Amino acid sequence: MVAAATLSVLEGSEALGAGRRIAVQRVIPHPQYDSGKMRNDIALLQLAQPSTRPRQLLASAAVAPALVAPGINATVVGWGEMNARATSSTLLQASLPVVALERCREVYRDPYEILDSNICAGGEAKGSDSCQGDSGGPLFATLPVSGPVQVGIVSWGIGCRREGKYGVYTAVAAFEAFIRQYVSDASFATDATPSQPGPLTSVAAAQPAALPSPGLVRQVSVDVTPTGPVKLGTSVTLSVRSTDAGTLLLYSKDADGKMVQLFPNKFVADNPSAFTAGRSIKADVTAVIPGPADRFTITAAPPPGRSPSSPSWRRRKPT
Repeated sequence: MVAAATLSVLEGSEALGAGRRIAVQRVIPHPQYDSGKMRNDIALLQLAQPSTRPRQLLASAAVAPALVAPGINATVVGWGEMNARATSSTLLQASLPVVALERCREVYRDPYEILDSNICAGGEAKGSDSCQGDSGGPLFATLPVSGPVQVGIVSWGIGCRREGKYGVYTAVAAFEAFIRQYVSDASFATDATPSQPGPLTSVAAAQPAALPSPGLVRQVSVDVTPTGPVKLGTSVTLSVRSTDAGTLLLYSKDADGKMVQLFPNKFVADNPSAFTAGRSIKADVTAVIPGPADRFTITAAPPPGRSPSSPSWRRRKPT
């Protein structure tokens, strides 16, 4: 196993020489990892300091069949080897078609092994592929509303960009229990209507990643305090963080199914630390809603169809 002291995690940059590096405090391999057969090829990294980036949405067992159905295009990113066996100093990405496991098993026979906990992708003539140095990197599918969902982890393959030789990935959904054992608040997608990413650049062809499409970097995270089950009528606080600046609109559906705009509203106070004068949320800054100076609260209300209508936010009483 690789020693934690030799690893670090880069955040906030597409270039290896920039961004913030965070030391790894602990490596948590799967207890049944088999390096010979590449079974259970997954590990978790515990960071020495918290990341400032939004949490990555992961594929759950409930949504994985739709997200990695044969023919769906997935996106892999990494700094691995290119055509000339040189690695890239700029993050690259490639669009790969997902292949049925049955087809993958026809190609990879003994001594190779394709498990139900794998995903196969790529293998097209003159197509794109992940390569050496990309191992451990993410494979994404895209949801129209939630954006990129990590469905896989680069695991192994025979060569790079070989026609009919598919890349093999660890399926994240197959290890949901393992992930939740150590990261109880990990974010897993619960509803899947996959969308197809547009034309992307090839990792192996050494093209810079056009990350604005499908949006692997632009992400928004929303955390609710208090965490866990919340009693009706309890005041809650939303912590919102975006990797890009932009207009922030928050909506809730009340008990009658009516959409209610939570933010912004006429009781919002100026918050120059998180928002510009034009109400645009700043990039990489956590906005707390409602803020200390805001004159409203957000309360937990019944879900649609459960009780008579009640507001999702109300004005604070003067103090």
